[in-house]
Amino acid sequence: MRRHGRVRQKPVAVMREVLDNNRIALSGTAYSLPEIRFSPAGIPISRFLLEHRSEQEEVTLKRAVYCRVLTIACGDELAAILKSVQVGTPLSVIGFLNRAVSRKHTYQLVIHAKSIVIGSPVKSPAGTLGDR
Repeated sequence: MRRHGRVRQKPVAVMREVLDNNRIALSGTAYSLPEIRFSPAGIPISRFLLEHRSEQEEVTLKRAVYCRVLTIACGDELAAILKSVQVGTPLSVIGFLNRAVSRKHTYQLVIHAKSIVIGSPVKSPAGTLGDR
């Protein structure tokens, strides 16, 4: 709707909701052993590489997908799950994306895990990623 020759903007609350949508579900195998360190507050912080391989359909064409993504898991619950993880262990991770800055001041996309399941992939209803 136009008013005085200007395009009417969406309400800020609606725009914020659209911009706050940051969820990812990715399954794969542990490519590296989880490294666990502790924050100054004593919270365990685990880091490992998740390797993903799949075939996805894009505009009716099959595309081979392969990536390794740094995954960060914070808290006692996730640290307990990761204690038994070995290289090659199948994992499903649900979380959100963030960037990490290296010492060389380059940026890398990382997953911050909210849920980790060992074994079979997490099943999500089509088009959704429910929080766990």
